[in-house]
Amino acid sequence: MKTYIILALTILFSNANFSQCVDPFGKPCDYIYQVGQLPTYTIRVFKNNRSKNQYYKLVAKVKKVYPYAQIVGQRLLECETQLASMSTEQRNINSKKYYKQVEDQIKTEFDKDMRRLTVFEGQLLIKLIDRECSRTGYNLVKDLRNGFTAWGYQQFARICGTNLKKSYDPHGDDKDIEEIITFLI
Repeated sequence: MKTYIILALTILFSNANFSQCVDPFGKPCDYIYQVGQLPTYTIRVFKNNRSKNQYYKLVAKVKKVYPYAQIVGQRLLECETQLASMSTEQRNINSKKYYKQVEDQIKTEFDKDMRRLTVFEGQLLIKLIDRECSRTGYNLVKDLRNGFTAWGYQQFARICGTNLKKSYDPHGDDKDIEEIITFLI
């Protein structure tokens, strides 16, 4: 009887069509076996529940804010390529108008979402924009507006507990954020 059951199961499973393995991000995972090595995962160990909760709150906030930072990075790159294609005379005349026009478009598109951000999410957005553009928030405001406005924003940011002049450090203070972003991508 056992042999019949084993024989039936082997026939049944030999004709079965197994579906392709897919990782959580939708990519096929047969590449693991072609390369010949298994993926490595690091298990994050937390000191206590408080640090664990803080980390997962940071994950949620990065997931919320990172798409906005990507959009800002793309728009800034588009603006810079548009201005680079202009002659120097046109660039001097049209750069402020062009940046103002793009700023107004972004305001109309994302104003409600930006007003709902908390202070920490705003600070995180500034860090992620720095990561995308490789320019600090202070330098962006100074280049797009003027030095006095950048100084005013810096003073307001200092009151809120952040520094616009501080650059994004993926290996230092912002190591957790960088780890979360590499996991999301």
